[in-house]
Amino acid sequence: MKLFRLSFILLLSFFSCATYNHKDPYPNMEVLHYDNYTAYEFRDFASDKLIVIFDGSSYSSSLGFFNGKKWSSVSIASQFVPLLRDEYTILVPEKLNRIVGKDHFDDMDDRSNYYSDKLIDCYKIILNAYLDGKNYSSIILIGISESAILLPLIYENIIKKELVKGMVSIVGGGLSLYENMEILSTSQTTPNNWKNGYLDMIRLYQENDLKYPDSITDGFNEMSFRWYNSFMNIRPYEYYEKINFPILFVHGRKDYRIPIESTEYIENNLPEKPFNYLYYQNMEHSPNTYSQILRLREDIVKWIKDKKL
Repeated sequence: MKLFRLSFILLLSFFSCATYNHKDPYPNMEVLHYDNYTAYEFRDFASDKLIVIFDGSSYSSSLGFFNGKKWSSVSIASQFVPLLRDEYTILVPEKLNRIVGKDHFDDMDDRSNYYSDKLIDCYKIILNAYLDGKNYSSIILIGISESAILLPLIYENIIKKELVKGMVSIVGGGLSLYENMEILSTSQTTPNNWKNGYLDMIRLYQENDLKYPDSITDGFNEMSFRWYNSFMNIRPYEYYEKINFPILFVHGRKDYRIPIESTEYIENNLPEKPFNYLYYQNMEHSPNTYSQILRLREDIVKWIKDKKL
């Protein structure tokens, strides 16, 4: 079978050069260590509120790429730290055992450990260790793409989960990746070459008894087959059914990586929940213009502040 390499879960680590300082996008950052894991803290000692930001899929550090002189890309955290750090402490957990600013694409150990259970375990260890002994009154969790899919599972693994007062899920949706691919393979939004790719992915999955080969070699979007196996049947909607605090869901209507229907499914089936929805008419899986980036981050910050979370 001819396999089609495609960017199924787009890296949401790359933002317009106009939206961050290339030399110092993360000023006054503290690096914290927990067991073999790392987190980055932007502390507001006057606030008892915490925001935790998880990055999307990539082989980079959770802060982006740094070549020793300047940052060539940054994560979504760079967009929210300047706007929220005066009222909240912000924590950014590093993914797995990665080194700040480095590319781990050719790190075979990293590839072996890059799958959903390992990510959740990493985030659980960091958050529970960080929260131990601290007296925050509220926590907000923000996830994008890969981490938005995992967001309700991360919440389930926090010991002090009663402190979580809200979440923001950006282009994560509520359906499984398998359901998403089925939708995208026939969607008018999806380019024809992508439709063919999704059909190949579905066919391969079915032919292998609803799994991919357990391999760390590249599958689609340069993500390993092991990664895909681990994410394929995670269905965030099943966790949102049990959550009753405010959640903001953000999605682009032209997204052909996670379909808009995946988020609309939550809205249509959980109307009684205290959930809000932001749909951007011209956005794909990520903001791809300067104005889209500004609008997305400002809308999310406004929602957080309006909710007084």
